[in-house]
Amino acid sequence: MPLILKSIFWGLFMITLGSGPWAVMVGLNIKHSPNIPWAAVIMPFYLWLYWKFAIGSTWPTSNADTRRNLCRANAVNPNAWGLTMIAGLAGLWALVQFQNVYARLITLPTGQTDDLSTIPMHTLIPSVIVSAIVAGVTEESAMRGYLQSPLEKKFGPIVAIFITGAVFGLLHFVHSEVNFTVMPWYMGVAIVYGAMAWKTNSILPSMVLHAAGNMLNVVSLLGQDRTEWQPTTRTSLVWETGTDSAFWISVLAFLVLLTISILAFRQVSKN
Repeated sequence: MPLILKSIFWGLFMITLGSGPWAVMVGLNIKHSPNIPWAAVIMPFYLWLYWKFAIGSTWPTSNADTRRNLCRANAVNPNAWGLTMIAGLAGLWALVQFQNVYARLITLPTGQTDDLSTIPMHTLIPSVIVSAIVAGVTEESAMRGYLQSPLEKKFGPIVAIFITGAVFGLLHFVHSEVNFTVMPWYMGVAIVYGAMAWKTNSILPSMVLHAAGNMLNVVSLLGQDRTEWQPTTRTSLVWETGTDSAFWISVLAFLVLLTISILAFRQVSKN
């Protein structure tokens, strides 16, 4: 239990240290000077300092090795990079299909999105790009590095990924529309990213996929007014209307993509 609490503390500390300043900066930028994207210019410099700290390349030197090991931003075998990305992409795509099925079985909350139409595009676009990169770097460093890494060594990957996923999901409860019906989505995301980090002993592949996925989520939010965990199609519950071809296609797609992801992860181990 002390190790679990310690890992959770450092995971939360690192994610706050990385994402907190960006949340403050972009909020002030949009509220007081939306025509000048100054937050998107300043944040990359701060993110670089954060990254150097996370991987143990800056002061304090007394715990530099510990930070380096916890973050595990290790190089990945080139042969394993492609397989890991295939496994991760298939896993996330399978999760999307799962959400299509899940949304036919239970009523999910309606996502509440902010009105971004008043923000100039020359401020919105760089802010979106920086937000995605910040999330990829800080959340993977904190969650799959500082939190999951020590738990893997003590309890194994299954327990480590489950605990990390629970914390990862609960962090999203800061959004008023999120409740426990959405937890399977965040647990699924944590399983995919957590498996990528575990199989490669590195957060680099999951960091890249996380940042790219966040960019796509924002595009979906802007274009379709749909949050990341909402299904691609909004239809009625099967308990009310019965199943249809779209439901069974999503079930089949989920099983096929899940199988592809599992097989790809097995190949990663060999590389």
